[in-house]
Amino acid sequence: MADSQVRLARRDVEVAKWSLQRRHQEALNEAKRRQAEIMSIEKQLLPLVAENIALFQEGFALGKFTMMEMLEAQRIETELQIRLLDAREALQLALIEIEFLTGIPVLEGKRP
Repeated sequence: MADSQVRLARRDVEVAKWSLQRRHQEALNEAKRRQAEIMSIEKQLLPLVAENIALFQEGFALGKFTMMEMLEAQRIETELQIRLLDAREALQLALIEIEFLTGIPVLEGKRP
């Protein structure tokens, strides 16, 4: 009887360890994915959109573009900024999950 209880307890411990490792790996993957998304938006997409807006503004001033075309370019920038904020929020949540699972502070400014 005691042997079977010990085996069950060991199995439960192994299942719990596996579950925690899986959650930890998922959080790490999410953090990496979100970091890459943030870098892509900040380093590639936003500069391109800013250039595009500048061109539309110049073209608008010269009468080559309509107000709607210029506003569309600005709408794209706004949507990209929202996507950036969403990615930053998701990154923070992934880092909080990692911190929760490991007990190790990973966010800036946090000390034990």
